[in-house]
Amino acid sequence: MSVYPFIEAEKQGRRNVKRACELLKVSRTAYYAARDGQPSDRDRQDAELIIRIAAGHKRSKGRYGAPRIHAELRGQGRRHSRKRVARLMRQAGLAGRAPRRWKKTTIPDPAAAARADAIRRDFTADASKINQRWCGDITYIATWEGWLYLATVIDIASRRVVGFALAGHLRTELVADAQSWDWAQLAKRQLERRPLELLQSILQLIDAGAMQIFGPGEERELLEGALRSSGAPGWDLVMSMLEAGSWRIQMDGRGWLTSLFPAELVTEWIGTDKERAKLVASIAQTGDDEPDPMARYLLEHFEDEKRVASSLAGTFFSGFWWGSESDRLATQIAQLRRWIEAPSEPEGVKRWAREMIQSLERQRSDALQREAEEDFS
Repeated sequence: MSVYPFIEAEKQGRRNVKRACELLKVSRTAYYAARDGQPSDRDRQDAELIIRIAAGHKRSKGRYGAPRIHAELRGQGRRHSRKRVARLMRQAGLAGRAPRRWKKTTIPDPAAAARADAIRRDFTADASKINQRWCGDITYIATWEGWLYLATVIDIASRRVVGFALAGHLRTELVADAQSWDWAQLAKRQLERRPLELLQSILQLIDAGAMQIFGPGEERELLEGALRSSGAPGWDLVMSMLEAGSWRIQMDGRGWLTSLFPAELVTEWIGTDKERAKLVASIAQTGDDEPDPMARYLLEHFEDEKRVASSLAGTFFSGFWWGSESDRLATQIAQLRRWIEAPSEPEGVKRWAREMIQSLERQRSDALQREAEEDFS
């Protein structure tokens, strides 16, 4: 606050200016300089100092506060108090950027099981181990709309980002999306270079219950591409896992798996082995308007083998799931009758179809009775 108006009031009241300046601890020279409109030496020094402070603040990109500006001025040989520097910065509207308080954003679930460190903190790059060891990290990016979180998966050997995901949260699905993305990208590259290795990886995941491919989707497309590209070695790999008792591959591949391979390859693999014929029948298509070529081959060459017929029956039943049960059975019966009426079908197919119709007629009778009871109740 300026004291000069008080001195001026004393002067207008014909009182002693010298005494007023002594009481207010200012010089008469400064009073008369302010009265005449001329800045004092202190004001001129402050104006020059503000220019230097603003220049230092700009060089630091607005980061430096009074302590750092004060230290910079001392380094230039200008000795001023830190309080003076802080006062002038407040007057000029300048302020430094203080570091934000640390906020813990990743909170682990105390009930979750601890995962083993598979790479044992070894991040050494080895060109011979590309796509064998991955590591991940999460970072956050400040945007005008708030924090954006980025999860990455990095190949340790090549240092390449093989997968990433962006989200406005830090929940588990952020990391899961990054892993899903990198798996898909890696699988597509392996499909072009090493389809048999990709097929083996997918089959192992299916057998372990970590992947399901009975419905359409990206994973099903990858498997179909690997099966078509791998040829005979791929077929041998699939059938070796089925022979070893992999029921998940059998259930997921029922009704479509054999259609991805040439019929000559499948029939050559079967030969005259009834066990192999039964195994192929468990995953073969039965057909719609007419029998599938593989089903026709099995019924024609193994018509006396009951286990082949029953396996094809299981595949046939699993292919119809719309409408009521009686309508579904009626559709199946009509389909089988068309096969029987077709003159080109072998006798083995017709005999199997007649046996199927007898079984389906009994099931349809029971289904109609149940549906009538439900309507009545």
